[in-house]
Amino acid sequence: MKIRDKLFFAFGLYILLTAIFGSFALKGLHTITTKLLFVETVDDITNTVLEIRRHEKNYLLFKDSDSLQELNEYLTVFKKNIDNIKDDIIREIGTSNYKMMKDATAEYERLVNTLPSGEKKDFIGKMRSSARQIQLFTEDLYRKKRVWISGEPSRCP
Repeated sequence: MKIRDKLFFAFGLYILLTAIFGSFALKGLHTITTKLLFVETVDDITNTVLEIRRHEKNYLLFKDSDSLQELNEYLTVFKKNIDNIKDDIIREIGTSNYKMMKDATAEYERLVNTLPSGEKKDFIGKMRSSARQIQLFTEDLYRKKRVWISGEPSRCP
C-alpha cells in the first residue's frame, strides 16, 4: 500500500468518525431544543397561574378594576400557553386530566367574567376552588418537569 493510499485511508477514517460523533451530537442537540420548549412553557404556565391568583386576590380585596383586567390578560396568556404544548401535556398528565384542566379553566374564566356583576360568598368560593384546581394541575405538571430535569425516568417529550 502506498503512502498516498495510507493517508487517504487515515483521513477518511477520521472524517468518518467525526461524522458519526457529529451526528450523535446533532441528535442530542435536536432532542434538547425540542424539550426546551416544553420546559420553558411549563415555567411560564406556573408563573402565570401565580400571577392570576395574585390579581384575583387583589381584585377581591381592593375591588380594583385594573386587577380584574390584569387577571383576564394573564388568563388569556395561560390558555395560549396550554394550547401551545397540548400534546406534551396530554403525554404527561393524560387526556382526562388535560380535559379537566381545560374545563376548570373555562369555568374559572366564566366565574371571573361574571364577578363584577355581584359578589356572594358561595360564588367567590366556587371561583377560588376552580382556581385552586387549575393550580393543582399546573403544580403536577411542574413536578413532572422537575423529575425529568433531574434525570429520573419520565414520559416527558
